[in-house]
Amino acid sequence: MGDVYKFAWLNVAALSTASDYEGFINDTRDRRVEFGFRAPFASILGRDQEEKNSNGQECVLLRGTAKLLWKFSADIPGSNARNAPLFKRAWVYQERSLARRTLAFTKNSVYWACDECSWGERPDWGVGGLESEGLRGTLHSVLDTLATLKARNARDAAGQGQRIITPEQGRELIQGFDLRWYLSVTSYTLCKLTKHTDKLIAISSVARELANSRLIGKRYLAGLWDVNLTFQMAWITVEGKTTPPKKRVADDEYVAPSWSWASVEAPVQPRFIFNSRNDMIALADVRAAEVSLETDYVYGSVKAGWLRVYGRLNRIKAAGWKGHNSWDKTTKSAYLTDEATGETLWFCSDTVEGYQLVQSGKGIDKLVWMPLTLRFGSNMLACTCLCLIEAGEQEGIGTGDGFVKQDEKVYRRLGTGDFGRLPSMLRQDKLLVGLGAYPDIQVKDGQGQELAQGFRRNEEELEEFVLI
Repeated sequence: MGDVYKFAWLNVAALSTASDYEGFINDTRDRRVEFGFRAPFASILGRDQEEKNSNGQECVLLRGTAKLLWKFSADIPGSNARNAPLFKRAWVYQERSLARRTLAFTKNSVYWACDECSWGERPDWGVGGLESEGLRGTLHSVLDTLATLKARNARDAAGQGQRIITPEQGRELIQGFDLRWYLSVTSYTLCKLTKHTDKLIAISSVARELANSRLIGKRYLAGLWDVNLTFQMAWITVEGKTTPPKKRVADDEYVAPSWSWASVEAPVQPRFIFNSRNDMIALADVRAAEVSLETDYVYGSVKAGWLRVYGRLNRIKAAGWKGHNSWDKTTKSAYLTDEATGETLWFCSDTVEGYQLVQSGKGIDKLVWMPLTLRFGSNMLACTCLCLIEAGEQEGIGTGDGFVKQDEKVYRRLGTGDFGRLPSMLRQDKLLVGLGAYPDIQVKDGQGQELAQGFRRNEEELEEFVLI
């Protein structure tokens, strides 16, 4: 279906239709028109403006101004195409991304979108929910850059010039890829699926098109790319309290490994693949990665997935609930207590499983947290962690053709954690101090980025384990 939309001359979209039984060309369109003019009435009648009547008077009646437009009633809630029923369907996302031209119908108006722009009869908004301008624009940038290089080579006197992309061009292309995938995952996971098992399939055409651009030349791993996986694993979802538990390898309707955003049935906020601002340091490494595919289609469904991670696992001795902000006494957030220091970190579970564990207190001894990344902001040092739980043999760990070694530690992702301090309060936080060696300088609030220079992460007690 991705090829159908990609090569179609024109795609027709019924934005306001909830099912294929409703139709979309109907009688709900408001046919009343508001119109106006800015001219003497005589000219509208085709008469000479200087002409006078029998009494010697000029014809200047009904002079006024107005726009000619349809009088729209409520079209789409919020006047945003992203709220249209069609765009809430995950299977339509590849249509939105790959179609080169789309003519979109709502109940009483028509809209247009293509690679260049989007617009509509209603003057105050276009079809902002169509993603083709972004994805196809990214792909066009690649083609345009390569065409420029080809022309440059053709002008080479010897005719044997090399296609060399400048560092600036390469950086722009990579950033374009990164932003496009970030936006794709964000928009796609806001959509609904009848069958969660379609999660990877319904976005596979978008992943394939980006992979075919050869911008990064890395493997696709169940929704992530085999580059800077430490950064990518920091994705979060804020709807964990209502999200059903992830399916495990041995379960029916398994979708993806726990480290992939595709494993949860909720909107996801992904993380960028590349740290373009150079303000973040990885505190763990991914040394190997593998997925077991359902078919030979590398962008489709998977049977299992494994990461070999090198990081520091910290035990947890307690968990509970408390107010996250001093000014909000009603909202309670989950927290975990580090066993070694007694310090706490905020816990955001991917699903209800983690929150049920906090609520009951059962299984805390199987829970660990691992420092993942440390961000040096001007006014805050913030550490993002992965919260993991031990996986047993009964959970269907799989072998991964020998990926998992005998007696090797195996964990599942349960959620993320975070903690941080103002730069001036760094030395008061045992968790931050334990992450590594900071430069011995006096840093005031607003100068947190100064600490990034010379920081060295703590390499003690790091160990290798498998994440499934």
